[in-house]
Amino acid sequence: MEHPVVTTYHQDDRNRVALASGIFARADGAALCQRIHNYRDFEIISAGPLAARAAATGVLLAVDELQEAPKEDLEALNVALHQLGQDPRPATLMFLGTGLPSLPSVLSKASTYAERIYLYRTVGLLSDEDTKDALATPSQRERVTWSENALVVVLKASGGYPYFVQACGKHIWDVAASRTIDADDARIGIGRARDEVDAGLYNSRW
Repeated sequence: MEHPVVTTYHQDDRNRVALASGIFARADGAALCQRIHNYRDFEIISAGPLAARAAATGVLLAVDELQEAPKEDLEALNVALHQLGQDPRPATLMFLGTGLPSLPSVLSKASTYAERIYLYRTVGLLSDEDTKDALATPSQRERVTWSENALVVVLKASGGYPYFVQACGKHIWDVAASRTIDADDARIGIGRARDEVDAGLYNSRW
């Protein structure tokens, strides 16, 4: 016979449960950063993990394009993660942040001790097999296949650069007219992907 799980709720945890329900509910990365920005308080970031601790569970907090967050928000994030790590009753939290190669420097500028609280993993260029897998495997789930020629066209154009592989996959999918993606689909989609990269990556910087 299994023993029942008994959870003790502290008053502080009850308050954080109510707070976290408003901050973390249905929040994507951009929305979450905006909510944190509005409150300007590291305890807001702590609210979710501490509420989860009260419920005997954990929290995964994932934020994309983290290098775009304001410095004050990154400082709040760093402080919250540091404080949670020092808590004698640690909360179960996994934080996953993704961004450009400049991200470690950006986090360190927000808090000098940031390099000690994060483990950094660099995503390099994808191999040919990984690129093919990234394109073909999701399509197979929708009963759509890629011709070998189409995959070769993307391999040559992308050079395994992850962001461009993603952009190519998106635009090629949009232009494909049948359940078999061919080389013509690939060339049209790659052209649109280049336009997207030019507009989003370069025009915003120059």
